[in-house]
Amino acid sequence: MSVLSIRITLIICHIFITLLWAITSRGRNTANFFGLFRQTKSIPIVLFECFGFAQVLLLPYLAFSMKTESMPTVKLIGLLLALFGTLLASWAKIVMGKNWGRPAQHDKTIQSRLVTGGPFAYSRNPIYVGLLLLFLGQQAALQSYGIFLIFLFAYAVRRAVSREEQLLTKFFGQSYRTYIHKVPRFF
Repeated sequence: MSVLSIRITLIICHIFITLLWAITSRGRNTANFFGLFRQTKSIPIVLFECFGFAQVLLLPYLAFSMKTESMPTVKLIGLLLALFGTLLASWAKIVMGKNWGRPAQHDKTIQSRLVTGGPFAYSRNPIYVGLLLLFLGQQAALQSYGIFLIFLFAYAVRRAVSREEQLLTKFFGQSYRTYIHKVPRFF
């Protein structure tokens, strides 16, 4: 598996997610991808996505890349994780539909119902899980020292999830508390 084929596959993953978010959020001010920069709680998440995209495009020029010809199994597993993460996050975004809003916020006019079907039947946060898998898989496929940034990304996600859980409990009450007991937070 060549570095070029890995890079092309990862670029397709990032473009797919970006286009899906743009298309499914079009015309809705609160879900604008670039509007996330105005929301400080989601800046780390957006920065990690931007880092991932830039890393794929600029890999030969970034000094933190490991030797790319070693460990072909790690590359393959990483690529599969990235593809699975892309599909999971995309599936969850499609299922969430018009109920999707900015991370770590809750807008009653947009998020009017609790989404518990599709991937949300297995994880309360499948979009975050998918993005974490995409990032982790990308770092493994590229055999990059950037893999150590997964801890910062996971911390940012954990903080956003904690805030979202408080808001969802406030707005959906007992139905959300019941959902919490049935479905795990991440896996």
